[in-house]
Amino acid sequence: MLWQLVTAGATSVTLADREEKHFALDPKCCTEKTHPNNCWSPLTDLSWVVHHVGPRAVRCMFRTDIQAGYYQLRQPTQRPDARRCLSAEALSALLPGDDIGNDADSVQNACAPVPTAEPAASSEAYEPRRDWPLPSLCGCVYTPPAHPGQPKPGSPMQEGADGPSLH
Repeated sequence: MLWQLVTAGATSVTLADREEKHFALDPKCCTEKTHPNNCWSPLTDLSWVVHHVGPRAVRCMFRTDIQAGYYQLRQPTQRPDARRCLSAEALSALLPGDDIGNDADSVQNACAPVPTAEPAASSEAYEPRRDWPLPSLCGCVYTPPAHPGQPKPGSPMQEGADGPSLH
């Protein structure tokens, strides 16, 4: 929704997280204690915005919000149209293995009736000055094991006792 307003020229948007507790720029659940020198801006139970996640993680996070009562589901009145089913089949062919199976994330479920979601009536869930934890999203992301003293895969950085450095 914000993207549409900005691209339409209706407004501009600035998101500020001065205390660095509501944005997760690295979608993994860690602390400096568990992942020394490799835990910058992680996902926490106070995160509102999570960057660099794929469709499966987004769907998992949305299901977590629904289970927590932040959204209410409305049952569909009709099945998706044939065009949507064809799009899902094409996506499945382009991304083999990404959404395989019969779970809620499956591309094969794209032709099933789709409920709609509405924000819950409680405004407490959307309190911007919130300091109490949200439901954990850690089950929705992959957190790699710690690797102190070794470079991150694909990175020229070396992690040493004094922190990361190049070569």
